[in-house]
Amino acid sequence: MFDEDNMLNTKNVAVVCAANDKLINISDIYRSKSYNFNGAKEFDHKYHYNTKSMLAIPMRDKNDNLAGVIQLINKKDINKKTISFNSDDEMLIYSMGSQATMMLNNHKKNNLFRSLVNDMLESFDIDKSDSEVWSEKVENIIKN
Repeated sequence: MFDEDNMLNTKNVAVVCAANDKLINISDIYRSKSYNFNGAKEFDHKYHYNTKSMLAIPMRDKNDNLAGVIQLINKKDINKKTISFNSDDEMLIYSMGSQATMMLNNHKKNNLFRSLVNDMLESFDIDKSDSEVWSEKVENIIKN
């Protein structure tokens, strides 16, 4: 997120998207002067690829905390020609981002809960093999 001077890297699409809570839709990165696409251009040259269109959308949880950025490149039409992302794509990806954020948060909560249960078993010196019934109850709580 920061450049070599420890300043916010305002030439990086994902950084600007995250820092400013801003959707960024670029139809052709080679024509854009707003951001530094040297990394994408080097990749294109090295692997004979052609990055063109790009869409970056911030992922926020229900408490409006930043969870990440979804960055897509090269939307294709039915003929596999690269085209620009449109407003329908933006809405769809926002929705997918919300769902992905919710899933990530639930996964983190489940892992935290499992970790707490394991810590409790260890702190009470309970042999996990002797606690099969209790573990099943814990699993049922996690699933519901």
